[in-house]
Amino acid sequence: MLDQVKKLLGITGKFQDETIQGWIDEIKQLMIDGGIPSSIVDDVKSAGVIARGIDDVYFQKTDLSNYFWQRATQLAYKDGDKK
Repeated sequence: MLDQVKKLLGITGKFQDETIQGWIDEIKQLMIDGGIPSSIVDDVKSAGVIARGIDDVYFQKTDLSNYFWQRATQLAYKDGDKK
């Protein structure tokens, strides 16, 4: 997940890996606590919304965007066992 999120954020190198991984874990837990099955959160297909959440709060220093919440809400309605 780390490599995919970094790619989506345009981050190269390993300097920020620990920080980015911490934010990945935080956003993933927020999504799980919000009702999204962990099987969906852990799927690489969720990398985009996780990257968006990181961009919103870490890089833009703002609240989570409407896009993040809309996408997270959609994922919460998916069946975690179906792909």
